[in-house]
Amino acid sequence: MWYGVSVLFEAVKMPQPQEEDVVWEECVYLVKASSALEATEAGVRIGKQNEHEYEAAAGNQVRWTFRQIGEVYEIIDETVQNETEVFSRYLRPRQVKSLLAPFEEGPDIARPIGDGSRK
Repeated sequence: MWYGVSVLFEAVKMPQPQEEDVVWEECVYLVKASSALEATEAGVRIGKQNEHEYEAAAGNQVRWTFRQIGEVYEIIDETVQNETEVFSRYLRPRQVKSLLAPFEEGPDIARPIGDGSRK
């Protein structure tokens, strides 16, 4: 079976992070597993493998740390192909407002452009 595994990462600016400097990222990974538990375990492995640190464009260090698995979603379609729905959820109006709100001031966490990877 296929699962969508929501993995939550936290980014902090170093060396002395402030509360307002913390940014979270939710990444949904497509995982082939025999059960939701196995998919969760794969998500934890993926999360830990994708922890990293780098110098942002502003010159500060940024550390991305795996924090937890958000949710695990079973993909209903048996065959995953182009345009297969892999993630869907119901949202309350306040959640939509939060999702659509841009950062008022860009956090100094931007990854280097063009490397094509999380690491």
